[in-house]
Amino acid sequence: MGRWFNFKIMKNINSINDLVDYLDIDVKYFNHILYDLKDNQKYKYFEIPKKSGGVRNIYAPIPVLKIIQSKISEYLYSVYKPTKASHGFCLQRDILTNAKQHFNKRIIYNLDLKDFFPSINSQRIFGLFKKIPFNLDTKTASVLTKICTFNNFLPQGSPTSPVLTNFICRKLDHRLIHLARKHYCYYTRYADDITISSTRYKMPNNLIQQTKTIILEEGFKVNNNKERLENHYRRQEVTGLIVNTKPNVSRKYIRNIKSVLHNWGLDGLEFTSIRYSVNHNINMVNSITGKINFIGYIRGKNDKIYLYLLNKLQALKKRDL
Repeated sequence: MGRWFNFKIMKNINSINDLVDYLDIDVKYFNHILYDLKDNQKYKYFEIPKKSGGVRNIYAPIPVLKIIQSKISEYLYSVYKPTKASHGFCLQRDILTNAKQHFNKRIIYNLDLKDFFPSINSQRIFGLFKKIPFNLDTKTASVLTKICTFNNFLPQGSPTSPVLTNFICRKLDHRLIHLARKHYCYYTRYADDITISSTRYKMPNNLIQQTKTIILEEGFKVNNNKERLENHYRRQEVTGLIVNTKPNVSRKYIRNIKSVLHNWGLDGLEFTSIRYSVNHNINMVNSITGKINFIGYIRGKNDKIYLYLLNKLQALKKRDL
């Protein structure tokens, strides 16, 4: 790729010439990728099973397009200023910063936006590039839209898609922030995962319905299968973390790690890798290491359970690796 790309930093993209200069790509080759290749030649499609059931549709761009999109993503992130409520696809924010906004609340309401990426079509992306902070001319906005979309929608798997969803959701965030504050509640969004919490014993009248109305008005749909209202007498969960009193992972998550380590200790690394359908010993070690490190990140590095699991892992690695 070296003959086509020599990336450099640029403050503004205001025209097609600026874009081509920013990418430092041969114009003929750029046009070939953009116009000669069909959409199904630019992406490889595959499915990833969801924990909640069903599959996630992934459209992975071919290498050269991925490089282009990655540079455009860098530019978009340099322009993007996250709202206070947005925690997904943001620098220095994650599921923990998102969950922390809802600790020790008496009631928590969770919902998901249905078909989040596909629901954002090319027209919305084109409109985004025409407005502040981009203010692009029609031709440049059209080219950027063509680079960032697939088959008239935002493809999950493209480097530009995550930050573009946050741009598109800015108005949604501001409206729901205002609604939550009006009712003395707390609102956050992690990608398509929306959470509203309150220190009261029940949600204010009409808040849930008003939330759904705003979501529909902003061009999204609610996934009714993932709608949850949890009081503090039950386990409250936000973006996969328990938030009743302090940040925590589920007991099931910890039990699964203990089970893998136990089997590894008794039956050895190779047999355990096969049992848990991991295709390589090193992959299993990396996977279990990542999960234990995640517990340390959430519960703290001095947490007894984290230290117990870490010590057990290190002993097994010393024995078998």
